[in-house]
Amino acid sequence: MVKMILPAAWPWWINRSMNIITQKLFTRSNDRLRPVTEARIATCSHVVDQPGLSRQHLGHNAFAAAISRRRAWIKENCTGDHHGEPVRDSDGVITGRRFQFSDGDDAFHFGLRF
Repeated sequence: MVKMILPAAWPWWINRSMNIITQKLFTRSNDRLRPVTEARIATCSHVVDQPGLSRQHLGHNAFAAAISRRRAWIKENCTGDHHGEPVRDSDGVITGRRFQFSDGDDAFHFGLRF
């Protein structure tokens, strides 16, 4: 077993840099890490269904590109809460995606765009 010897206190610039990096990482992944709770579902009453938006239907690369475009659009244009979830058929196969928004205008413009 190797023991690491760490300095008693890091220099101020390392602490500051690590705090900035950590904040940026959490900010970027915040939307994807927040759990979809009943309260979030209740506030996001405006629904946009996207049938056919699945990895099985589009293939891996096209699906990844389509989801990335939608996430980027949401990040740039949406002001309220939102979340997306897969839509499954009776056999459990994913047939599309459902995006829900708390703001009706966001949902309307998202539906027009995609």
